Amino acid sequence: MTARLPGSPEPGPDEPPIPDEERESAWGLLRRAEALLLRRHDAQAVILLERADRLAPGQASIVEALARAAYNGGRLERAEAAFDELVRIDPASAYGRYGLAQVYRRSGRAAEARTQLRLACALAPDSALYREALLRLG
Repeated sequence: MTARLPGSPEPGPDEPPIPDEERESAWGLLRRAEALLLRRHDAQAVILLERADRLAPGQASIVEALARAAYNGGRLERAEAAFDELVRIDPASAYGRYGLAQVYRRSGRAAEARTQLRLACALAPDSALYREALLRLG
């Protein structure tokens, strides 16, 4: 089983159906992908999120979901590219920094992971998740 990014949403109740006219919009694709992520269908979610990203480039919510789906699906290069894009869109994204750190950690790049985790902790000082990840990394 592939390691999942801590902090990923857990399965919950199904959302209301998406109207047909919205299914292929960037928003509709994002909602459909989020439903797939909740069911841990990461590869399928990546496909929808890449389409959504082409329709609405630079939208942080789409890029974040794409990064999470790629990471959870074991596509570390794609996850790194998406998390990197997320922190370019929003340099103050603590989750983007945390995600990059997790990619770096899994890729054996501990020094880079530590730098990103320190940034995540500075951006979200109340986050136990980020603090504990930094402590585990050492």
